[in-house]
Amino acid sequence: RNDWYGRRARVILQQRAAEGRLSPVVPTLLWELFAQSQTAAQKLRALWALHVTKQLPVDRLLPLLDHAEPTIRSWAIQLLGEDRAVGPEALKKFAAMAPADPSPVVRLALASVLQRIPLADRWTIAQGLLTHAGDSADHNIPKLIWSGIEPLVPTDTPRALALAAGAS
Repeated sequence: RNDWYGRRARVILQQRAAEGRLSPVVPTLLWELFAQSQTAAQKLRALWALHVTKQLPVDRLLPLLDHAEPTIRSWAIQLLGEDRAVGPEALKKFAAMAPADPSPVVRLALASVLQRIPLADRWTIAQGLLTHAGDSADHNIPKLIWSGIEPLVPTDTPRALALAAGAS
């Protein structure tokens, strides 16, 4: 109930993992906690603990892109893009999510990850994000999309102009 204890526990787990003293049962227990938690906040705490202990492999993150809770999907996107090593499966899923995901929280995460993926993979995701007319009034999403595609403009100006002209 008191988040201070959860934060403190994550710090201790992170320290133990860094020192090589993390019990091998910890990842299993954290995944059980994730599965059994009733709220997105509790699930995120388990996810963050897995992340800081380096026990969050890509094959466990990818299925979270389909999670029912938008905050879980958005954190999966963020964690997949964190080391700038987004794999082809994740890129394909990001491209599918961009035009289809109903959550602005998820679209914000996708717009943010644009800057951390290879240049060639940014076009499709940006194009999908620009199909959401409601996001044009968002304070951050349009700016993040621009920051993601801005390095592409000199390499393919006609495509960038077409993308801008077709934005909702």
